[in-house]
Amino acid sequence: MRDRPRPSQALALLGLAGAACAAVLAACGDGDKGTTGPAASDGAPTSGAVAQEGPRQADDAPAGSENSAGFEVPGGDNGIQEFGKEVAGSDLRQADEAVAALFHALEAGDWSEVCRRYLSRRNVASFKKLAEMSPHIKGASCPEVLGRLSSTGETPAAPKDGIAALRIEGDRGFGLYRATDGKGYAISMKKEDGRWKLNALGPTPLEP
Repeated sequence: MRDRPRPSQALALLGLAGAACAAVLAACGDGDKGTTGPAASDGAPTSGAVAQEGPRQADDAPAGSENSAGFEVPGGDNGIQEFGKEVAGSDLRQADEAVAALFHALEAGDWSEVCRRYLSRRNVASFKKLAEMSPHIKGASCPEVLGRLSSTGETPAAPKDGIAALRIEGDRGFGLYRATDGKGYAISMKKEDGRWKLNALGPTPLEP
């Protein structure tokens, strides 16, 4: 069983003009597991309607109606679908809440809640470093940086019914969801302080 998705699978969310910015943002994911955070990309999925009006609360999260086996692609690279083990309960609810907050921020343009509650510390540090390096956003806060960067790229298709499955290994995980375009996607997660947070802002497509 493969437990490490190929780096080439990772798909960026936010497009950047400068190569230096892309290099900083590429560090948002943890390279030892082959995942990346936002980086320059021309192949982001087309946008879709956001299914929820705001961050979904824990008691509204899905019960995992489609398990990870439903996302496997015959003959394809199922490294993410077979990563670690599948879990449900509070872990799944936390992942769903974080991803719901991400897509709410994409629609509303307000990243304060994502930066404050749902983004991993490594991501926050990377965006802080980016703000220090770039003269165009020097001194900007995490929400300001994400607000500016999100306007430069295409928005991926939103989850249709929230996160359907969560596969974890230690403090690393992947939330799997079926998007409004009917395709399966995964997003890298990291557990910090007892909660699952976003380890990347770019979803990975699970099928061609």
